[in-house]
Amino acid sequence: MKNYLAIIAAAIPLTAAGYTLGGSITGFNSGSYLVLRLNNTTSRIVPTGATSYRFSTQFSTGQPYVVSIGIQPAGLRCTIANSAGVFQTSNITNANITCVNLTSTQLSWSLPTMNTDGTPLTDLTGYIVYYGTDPTFATKVTKFISAPNLSTTISNLAVGSTYYFAVASVSASGGTGNRSNSVSVKL
Repeated sequence: MKNYLAIIAAAIPLTAAGYTLGGSITGFNSGSYLVLRLNNTTSRIVPTGATSYRFSTQFSTGQPYVVSIGIQPAGLRCTIANSAGVFQTSNITNANITCVNLTSTQLSWSLPTMNTDGTPLTDLTGYIVYYGTDPTFATKVTKFISAPNLSTTISNLAVGSTYYFAVASVSASGGTGNRSNSVSVKL
């Protein structure tokens, strides 16, 4: 019986040391902290000024991973390259994080006087501001501004990026006017 058990124990493969996930960090100069999430279960707090990170969680070949930003640092927007995949036969070392400073810009426009059908605009309730980094607004963010305001501050914009802005009026009857010509600003 003793030999039989020894043979079975030898036939069971030993679990190899697991693989870990990490990467470099650039631009993380905020006075705040960055919280990373791994597979929506594990959090890691990264201190200001860190230039790299590594989760201690260990994975084996074939296991999937997703690393994401749990909490953005104050004044920065951080993104992760190679944020998802499947472990093969080595550590993941290229889930790199790039952080950019955020800023804001002031946007103003003229009071519209006509509906899209050419009739006088008499029931203006506000404006929809469209903005984003895509000049076609295929991917956009919108913000509603109540009338009579003719300006707004758009915040959380990445420094170094070009943003496009357009405005459309909204009437009490539910109509939305044509979007204005877009304006671009490199921040």
